[in-house]
Amino acid sequence: HKIPELKNQYETLHSFDWLYGQTLEFTQKMDDYLGLGFFDFQFQVDDAIIQDVQIFTDCLFPDFVDDLREALKENPYMGKTIEDIFQGFYKKYPLIQDGVRELEGWLIQKIEA
Repeated sequence: HKIPELKNQYETLHSFDWLYGQTLEFTQKMDDYLGLGFFDFQFQVDDAIIQDVQIFTDCLFPDFVDDLREALKENPYMGKTIEDIFQGFYKKYPLIQDGVRELEGWLIQKIEA
């Protein structure tokens, strides 16, 4: 991007606000069977911010699921949010680290798809 006008346009088109900030309220549903169990996430997103999230699961670690639900609320609907949130979970839930890592990767993949 050696031409300044093109560089500015590229940066604008790839900025979070441009990609997500102007979106209408929507509900994003994603579900799958993972190592920790079946997960069904239902996101309510408005102006690219997670207003609410429901997590239906048969995961045997309800404290983790509750922590995740609360951590997701009022954060940007983007992969970076997931990365930031999950960093704290690796220390807090050491016995299920592999499952937490799998869930993190799956969520990022679904959100950024």
